[in-house]
Amino acid sequence: MESTQDNGQAQAQQLLNAAMPLAEKLLNEAGEFMPFAAAMTPAAEFVSVDVPEDLEEENPSEAMVADLQLVLRQAAGEGEYIATAVVYDTGILISDDDQEPQDAVGINLDHKQGLAMMVFIPYQLVDGQVEFGEMFAQETDAIIFPSQH
Repeated sequence: MESTQDNGQAQAQQLLNAAMPLAEKLLNEAGEFMPFAAAMTPAAEFVSVDVPEDLEEENPSEAMVADLQLVLRQAAGEGEYIATAVVYDTGILISDDDQEPQDAVGINLDHKQGLAMMVFIPYQLVDGQVEFGEMFAQETDAIIFPSQH
């Protein structure tokens, strides 16, 4: 029998697998994308979560991530979601030698069982098509489901 932690990890992985094709599609179409979010309901259904884009903001992408997190936190607090993913276009330094950040898809994964991961998938655009590098992840503080234990 699977432990609840394993089940939480499996559900977070399923959510990641559901969100990545949209990021890939947007990158192939436009070479970039505005942040978006996806969530898993208690019935294990995937839903997309939207907030209006605020073009008045100095950094609309950063503001949108904060807005998405707020909407997800409220809905999760009401029991609407068991896992969430906030997906955004970012830049990361992969090694200490890197002078310039490399483009990457960043995904904040949160699960109600306390799993909180930051996943990065480096990418480059080659002839207008996205090519992904090796994914890496690190544990992070829970943003959507804080202190559920």
